[in-house]
Order: sequence, then structure tokens, then C-alpha cells
Amino acid sequence: MQLARSLARRGHTVEHQSCGSYRTGKGAVDAAEDDPASLTMIAIAGGDSRKRYLPVQRFVAELRYALAASKRITAAKPDCVVLSNVPLLSHFLIVCILGRRLPMVFWHQDVYSQAIGDHATQRYGRLGRQLGRLAGLMERRIARVSGHVVGITEDFKEVYRRWGLDERHITILPNWAPQDEISPRPKVNDWSRTHGLADRKVALYAGTLGLKHDPSLIVHLSKRAAEVDATVVVVSEGLGRDWLEEQKNIQHLSNIVLMDYQPYAAISDMFGAADVAIVTLDPNASAYSVPSKTLSYLAAGKAILAILPAGNAAAQTVAAAGAGRVVRPGDAEAADDALGGMLVDNESSLSHQRSARDYAAKNFDIEVITGRFEAVIHAAMERSRTSSEVGEGQVVV
Repeated sequence: MQLARSLARRGHTVEHQSCGSYRTGKGAVDAAEDDPASLTMIAIAGGDSRKRYLPVQRFVAELRYALAASKRITAAKPDCVVLSNVPLLSHFLIVCILGRRLPMVFWHQDVYSQAIGDHATQRYGRLGRQLGRLAGLMERRIARVSGHVVGITEDFKEVYRRWGLDERHITILPNWAPQDEISPRPKVNDWSRTHGLADRKVALYAGTLGLKHDPSLIVHLSKRAAEVDATVVVVSEGLGRDWLEEQKNIQHLSNIVLMDYQPYAAISDMFGAADVAIVTLDPNASAYSVPSKTLSYLAAGKAILAILPAGNAAAQTVAAAGAGRVVRPGDAEAADDALGGMLVDNESSLSHQRSARDYAAKNFDIEVITGRFEAVIHAAMERSRTSSEVGEGQVVV
């Protein structure tokens, strides 16, 4: 959303689409008074998000979303389309519908096909492996048809080599968080007072909580937090949140506080209430996912407990920034020690907070990032123009 606004302020006509029915963090998608006139924001219906874990309903919802999004894109007649965070089937269908008529940029946030393959294999065995192969063919096709691919981590380059992509049409551009929208706030603020957290030690997990984030870690850490009279606050919705709700009731975990996603305007105050911000990821997901909540924590100036494989890009960022502690998944004792220490060591926590915000100030410059995206968009448009000049019967990938 910040990129859309920045492009519009540079004189581009921009339409930003999001799925209105999918409950997750989307950024500042509501119109603001100072938005450029050249910016339009569209919410596209995508079915009941509560049914996204049911295969048939999920298929129907993704089909409906693809048709609606493609219709809107076609009507807008853009010079270029940037597609990101679109579910794999929807994305594949959009690419099939649009064909090569429009230059497309694939802004690649997660290797969905690998995640689908791993999960399906665990659940369905041989059939799951076949589903994973099909998902891989679909994602590879999306990348090969796109005029340019923007990957968020160097780790994705190995995937691109397997897919046979030309490196000239790949740009690695790490994600960021909007510093003008997420900024450090004092612990005692309107949000923390409203929720009774102003005078409590708080460990916060905020954002998507799926199975790949291993919600069982939150349960484990809550028990360590209780020993130092701290509260674990989880702000999320969906499958992982539902599982936590069950465990909280079964195990009588009174120091876990569960909340739905908060209004975007309250995000900075919400982060301000936290003494430690937690990010987790199952080791098996490390190769295809980089938890972007880490970047919001950095912008908010939070001390971060990153329970991530050391090779994950988010773990490397936390370590390079000096913004907290990185703990290997599966090392419960180290995670306990890290959380307990960070909650009681105020001096160390303040140092991590300063380092986090310093890193954000140096690396999240939207003007620099927008310039790089403009270059990517122009490259995609140029590639599309060149490809269209190829003689009939020839295919350029």
C-alpha cells in the first residue's frame, strides 16, 4: 500500500487491489485526505475467508477472486500489473486470463508451491506429492510468463535457477515496513491503557499465525512468561489463533491474551505496549517464507525474539540489526532463557530497541525503494514490447 501511494505521488496512475473478505493485515487501505487523486483503492470480494481451509470452498473462492480481479484489471487497461500475495490458484488463473496482453511483475513473497507440496504430502501422502508437483508447475509458469520477478530474499534464487529463469529478469528486493505509519511509541498510551497492559510486562505476537509459524511455541513461551509475571498478547485471526484459543482453555493459560486484528491506526500504540516482540517459523518453512512481521517490529523499535532457523532472511536481519535474540527452533530451553532475560533486562532491551529503529531508518527509505520498483516496472514493459515484436510461432520466455 505504501508503494502504491509512493508511485502515485510520482505521477503514476495507480489502482491498488486487495481482497476485501480476507482477514489479515493489509496496511493503510482506507483512503486518506492527502492521497493523490491518481490513486484508486479497490476491495474485491473473495468469498467467506472462514472457509479457506475447506478444499472445495477454497477452490471456488479462488476461482471467483481470479475472475473478478481479471475483469477489473482488464477494465483498467494498465501499462503494467504488479501481482503480490495472490493465492497460487488465483494468480495462475489471472495469468492465464490476461495472457501476454499486459506486462506483469511477479512480486514473489512466498514460494507457495513448496508450502503446498510439504503440507499436502504430510496430509495425503503420494497424492499430496502429486498436488505439490502440480502447484510447482503452476508457480513456475507464473514466473516464466511474468515480465519480471521481484524476490524478497536471495534464498529464492535457487528456486529460480530450478525454474530456468533468466537472471536478467530477476530483482531481489527485501521487504520493508512503512516508517511513517509504524513508529516507536511509549508503553503507556491509549491502546495499552484500554487493554489493561500499561503496567504489565508484555511479550507480543502480532500478524499471521498459520501452521508454518508453529503456534505451539506461543503456549510454551507463555509458561516462561508467567514465571516473570508477564503477559503474552497474540493479535491474529485464523487457524493458528483458533488452536491457541483451544489450548488456552484446556491448559488454563490465564496470561495469554488473544485479540483480533486491530485497526491500522492503532498499530503503533499496540507495538508500543510490547516489551518483547516474538516472531516464529517452523524450520521446514524457512526455505520458502520470510516472516514480514519482523520488519514491522523493526520500524516500531521493538526488541525481537526471533525463533527462526539461522539461515532465514528474517533471522539474519535481526542479527545484523542487533535488534534482539535469534534462537534455533526446537531449542525450548534457549527460547525460555532468551524470553525471560529480555523481559527483565531493561538495559539490554533498550539497546535492542534503538538498534531496531536505526536499522529501519537506514533500510526502509520508500523513495529509494520506489525508484527500484520503477526500474522493475519499466523493465517488464520493455520486455513485453520486445517479445511482442517476435515473429509468429516464436516464444520468448
